[in-house]
Amino acid sequence: PDKMKCSCSSRFSRILTCRQLSFYRQAKQERKQKLWANRHNPDLERAARRGELLIPLDTVREEWLLHTGPYHIRDAARHYGVFEHVFGGLEFVPEVDLHIEYDQGHVVKRGNQIGPSHCLRPPSVQFNFNSSLGSLWTLILTNPDGDLRTGNNEILHWLVCNAPAAANGGVDTTYVHCPYIPPFPPKGTGFHRLVFSIFRQNGHLTLPSKPYNSFDDRIFSTREFWSGYDTVIRPVGIHFFQTSWDCSVTATFQNILGWKEPVYDVEKKQTQRKRRQLIQKKKFSQKHRWTI
Repeated sequence: PDKMKCSCSSRFSRILTCRQLSFYRQAKQERKQKLWANRHNPDLERAARRGELLIPLDTVREEWLLHTGPYHIRDAARHYGVFEHVFGGLEFVPEVDLHIEYDQGHVVKRGNQIGPSHCLRPPSVQFNFNSSLGSLWTLILTNPDGDLRTGNNEILHWLVCNAPAAANGGVDTTYVHCPYIPPFPPKGTGFHRLVFSIFRQNGHLTLPSKPYNSFDDRIFSTREFWSGYDTVIRPVGIHFFQTSWDCSVTATFQNILGWKEPVYDVEKKQTQRKRRQLIQKKKFSQKHRWTI
């Protein structure tokens, strides 16, 4: 059975590879035809020579999302280890392009750095997807680097489920199952990844109720959540950013989690020369100390 499973998986990967190759070849041929037509267009040549040629960036982005953009997003998520540490190594090509923006115009851009002080309130979530209004969605925000006790789980920061698609092209984030808390990377632990995962539902999702008031209540696994409701949900989008400690983390630990803020630091190793210097300094201070 193991050999049959391996052969089936390898055959499936070969089929996917052939499909991708045919897709890239067709896209490459179309680009060559457009490039040839543009090079032989006298109006474009004249506008470029005079510095009057304008490139519609919105059109370029739409074409990118239509052809190679989803594969680039998947490769970026793979590079940052999102699939490995959030989805248990399972990969997928995103079908929706998420636009997530925090206050003061801080936009999530696949691995950029946003401070916790800019993430104190839930962001606005929008995406482009050709579906009828009223389709149901699940949005999850987790930190795969936040469980510092075991390192094997994620910390759940936000969970929205059974949320219908809004008229403005986003998700109605009022259907909250787990309340939002801002990132709280402890001091000395470096950068933490915050991952947004969006699932499309083909039916109503019934989740067990939890208070989510303690740290233990927010221990989470996106992979287990997906496998537990795989007949109802499927992942269609992913977005992520990085964050590190700032002064707002102290308030989050005290006011929301009710914890004393942990601080991690590297213990400096003393060399033998440094130890001898400290011993000599101590002997000198004992021998020549002031006596009153």
